[in-house]
Amino acid sequence: MAFVAQYRFALDFLDRLDRDPGLDALLDEPVPELGLPAGTYARAKLRFLNVARATEFAALAVLSQKGTQAPELRAAIEEDSARIWQAGRGRGEMLTVKNALRVVQQAGFAAWFPVQAGVAQSMARSTLWRSGRALISAAQLEAITPRLEPGDILLVRRNSYLSDIGLPGYWPHAALYVGTPEERRRLFVDPETQAWVRTQGQPDGAVEALLRAAHVDAYTQHLALDAGRPRRVLEAISEGVVFHSLEHLTADSLAVLRPRLTRTERAAALVRAFGYAGRPYDFDFDFRTDAAIVCTELVYKAYEPVAGFRGVAWSVPQILGRPVIPANEFARQFDAAFGTPAQQLDLIVFLDGQERAGVAIERSVEAFRESWRRPKWQFLTSP
Repeated sequence: MAFVAQYRFALDFLDRLDRDPGLDALLDEPVPELGLPAGTYARAKLRFLNVARATEFAALAVLSQKGTQAPELRAAIEEDSARIWQAGRGRGEMLTVKNALRVVQQAGFAAWFPVQAGVAQSMARSTLWRSGRALISAAQLEAITPRLEPGDILLVRRNSYLSDIGLPGYWPHAALYVGTPEERRRLFVDPETQAWVRTQGQPDGAVEALLRAAHVDAYTQHLALDAGRPRRVLEAISEGVVFHSLEHLTADSLAVLRPRLTRTERAAALVRAFGYAGRPYDFDFDFRTDAAIVCTELVYKAYEPVAGFRGVAWSVPQILGRPVIPANEFARQFDAAFGTPAQQLDLIVFLDGQERAGVAIERSVEAFRESWRRPKWQFLTSP
């Protein structure tokens, strides 16, 4: 009875979940606080959706006919067995076949994933020309820093990076400007933000104290200098989600966008973002999971709307069957909503790299609105 009850309800459960393929990736994520390693759902499917389990059920069904059970046990066994046989007529066989295919696919993915990740990491570190020199100068970055605020969104373009080949659109990278402790202390002094911090369990109402208490390791990493410079940027790159200096971006073009949110909401977004520091990079580019993070996913999840948090409501396109937002899509959606009640962001600065002149110049919001339309190799033909 225990066997058929477990088998019957496992099949019912898997049948329901199989109708939404996106749940596979979500349920296979590790949940350390529950003691669930990565791939738990796949192992559960493998346990119940295979020929050996079906054969075991058939054998026990034959043996059970020879035994004697109380009428209530017999009724329960017959009910569960009938449901299992029903699942086996077409639907159960299809589930078994589909699961076998997924197991093979996942095994194959596991075999070549290290190669894919290794190639991507190599590409991320490789440049085609002009290695070590960006069109945006250190003096320009220093000049715009006073205009930036913690919580700003950065769109970054590096003309010479090999990794741009595989990323769609003109803007290939996004990051978060988290600022320095001093910048955050100056910004988050309003009573509303301090009251919110107290609701998060920090009695003094200080955002800085909340960040330090909630994310000890991340905060420590953030305080360490980056080649002598403060780490003002949080980004997901091939090495994972890490803090870097603004100068480390080595950008040829840079756009800074600021969400039209209260300081409290931006503080909440920073607390969220710090929680992703240290996670690996998501070479599978899948927004359904967050055990690993891609660059735009970090921005998206920091500002993802939830109950009590307005956030930034980006639309998420499907690319190759997975929900994901390329960085260029942030610019496109900004352009589409600009000047309408749906506008959620403001442009703070746009430094536009001029490859042939070897410099970057500050340009208008109108120029930025057109930037997402540029081909990725536009700089090769522009004056």
